[in-house]
Amino acid sequence: MSILWEASREAMFKQVNGGFIFREPGLFAHHYFVTDAQKAAIKGLLQPGKPFIVETFILAMVGPFGLYVLGITHRAWGIWVGGLVGSLVVVGIFWLVWRREISKKIAPALVGATYTAQRITWRERTETLARMLPISKAIGAGVAFLAGSVAFALFLVVPNDQAFWPPVVVCAIAAGYCFYLAALKGLDGRKKLQL
Repeated sequence: MSILWEASREAMFKQVNGGFIFREPGLFAHHYFVTDAQKAAIKGLLQPGKPFIVETFILAMVGPFGLYVLGITHRAWGIWVGGLVGSLVVVGIFWLVWRREISKKIAPALVGATYTAQRITWRERTETLARMLPISKAIGAGVAFLAGSVAFALFLVVPNDQAFWPPVVVCAIAAGYCFYLAALKGLDGRKKLQL
């Protein structure tokens, strides 16, 4: 877990002349030009050992609310649309609160940092993750997510004879992404051997 955490934090940065581009977490993130010292400060503020009390509290509150929304939307629109809408509401609320809390935590380290038009693309972040993760960890995570997808299908979909697919699909997508990281890591290793 610590390797994955370190890799995900490193993927927020891209080295450029004179410093780093830093991408805030989130879908529509701001990008900043930061120095070596600011990079170290940001990574220090995002240590996994520090308690994420607000996020944990919000998750505990959003969980029951999410089940309530799932129940309402299921009755109103059916299992497919209800499951999708309910899942999006829960994830969206948690993501907004999490993003706000992360921004507050790293704000002191961003004093003096400037916005930049340079971007860190999804591909660059993925390549950083693949480079830093051991291939065994990527494959192991992929197998775990795949097992989760199968378990959700067997325990949620088959016994209830209903198409409650959102958790099955999310786990399957996460498994595919982990296997993609493992493939990138393998290709990177082959290129190095050819050189």
